[in-house]
Amino acid sequence: MRSFNLTVSEVFKRSMGWVHTWLGLIFGSLLFAIFWMGTLSVFDKEIDQWMKPEMRLPFIQSRPSIDAQLEKLEHDIEQNSPIVVRLPKPRIPVLQIAYINRAGTVEDLVINPIEQSVLQPTNTLAASGFFFPFHYALNLKWRSVGIWIVGLATMAMLILLVSGTLIHRKLIVDFFTFRRRRSQRRSVLDLHNLAGTIGLPFYFILALTGLIILFDSYLHWSATLLFDGDSSALNEQLIGFPKVQVSGNSLVQTASVDKMVAQAESTWNRRSRERQFADLVMISIQGDANSLVDVRQIFPSRNVIRHRTALIFDRSTGALVHDYSCQPLACAYGWLIGSHFIQFDHQTLRWLYFVGGLLGCVMIATGSLFWIVSRLKKRSEDSEINGVVRAMTVSSITGIILATCSFLIANRLLSKEASFWIFDRAVLEVLSFFFAWVVSYFHAAIRGPKAWSDQTSAIACLAFITPVLNWVTTGDTMLKTLSTPHLYNIAGVDVCLLIGAAIAAWAAYILNGKFNIGLSEPVTTQH
Repeated sequence: MRSFNLTVSEVFKRSMGWVHTWLGLIFGSLLFAIFWMGTLSVFDKEIDQWMKPEMRLPFIQSRPSIDAQLEKLEHDIEQNSPIVVRLPKPRIPVLQIAYINRAGTVEDLVINPIEQSVLQPTNTLAASGFFFPFHYALNLKWRSVGIWIVGLATMAMLILLVSGTLIHRKLIVDFFTFRRRRSQRRSVLDLHNLAGTIGLPFYFILALTGLIILFDSYLHWSATLLFDGDSSALNEQLIGFPKVQVSGNSLVQTASVDKMVAQAESTWNRRSRERQFADLVMISIQGDANSLVDVRQIFPSRNVIRHRTALIFDRSTGALVHDYSCQPLACAYGWLIGSHFIQFDHQTLRWLYFVGGLLGCVMIATGSLFWIVSRLKKRSEDSEINGVVRAMTVSSITGIILATCSFLIANRLLSKEASFWIFDRAVLEVLSFFFAWVVSYFHAAIRGPKAWSDQTSAIACLAFITPVLNWVTTGDTMLKTLSTPHLYNIAGVDVCLLIGAAIAAWAAYILNGKFNIGLSEPVTTQH
């Protein structure tokens, strides 16, 4: 009986090992890209400021008048257009107003809250418009397709975490084990186990909440079953967005939006120990008698729950229509969203998320490296497959980091009016990213094992050049940013780039040294 139990255990372990290996091989490159972009998105607003120097402004507590801005735009806003107003916050110190103009196109104005003037930010997608959408939808034109691909990879991630735990089992031992001076294969596996063990709960929660956030996309029929397939009715229950029908009657008068914001903040302050500020105002239907004004805190101060509370007013009279507070199930959903998005006010936790994301990248990268090193020790009958997998691994790890540096460098080198053929400046930045990524693959295919040291050296150079270009093109040198409070975000991006350059230089040195079996030197096969 004992022998039978051991046999069953061994078969199960081998089965889990097979699942872990092949899912990692199939989804490893995609998962690294998702984790990398998600890690950068933790500081998306800070990177946005870095890439849009015009938005490097001090945050002021006094609010700009929304009424004054809407009055200026009255003749430009299309009838029945929704209006979204994002109020200044420490991480985004500008007033943003989005609406549909008379020509039928979307306008997104950025206003200096100090001078009340319209800014002309650098035309770039930056982190919020490129890194973040890449994280959950791969920036595909057909976003739903990208969401499904990422969802499939996320499911694979959950299976990889469970199967990896079942394979190793000795979690406490793995946590304290890293044999740096042993063989490369052993060291890579130890590092993979260590990174996986340290961040296991973090990775699992992120993968699970990532799926839950987009449940309406994956299981639309079941999510909206109780609402007759109406997503807007579901959203009203979960986050308090009201569904408003166009009446066709024009507004006779409009109440002050500024007073509505002040009333909402006063109400929240009475309920909270800390000072609360509104960060989002939505006018549902411009110029219609049924128009409502939704004033809310997407993230209350130092609170994880997203869309926890909102006050909804009548646009015509300013009367309070609905005082929304999330119910237990909606609060739980809001907590799951908030814990994944990490956009609330807590810098320490934000840095922990960033480090955890990088650790996840290390876990995925070392898993792919272990497969390559193990494969290269076997016979070379499938050397062509090994070469393709190695080139994909190199480009998916060092290549995407090179592409990110290229994206930032293009942002600093291109002029504000830059364009080429049918491509505007923002598209040129994106093209530079994908061009560098594709080049990294062909370089890896040609250079073979030496591509590792080549590309880590290139990362070190580009990551060092990037902050230098920022200093030269904007005048915001490290000395200036470190001594100016509202430029600390810019200093943070520059410092991270310089630290990344140092790490890449160290990695290149190691790869060119003794730690090179299967990575920097070709493996000879004995027949």
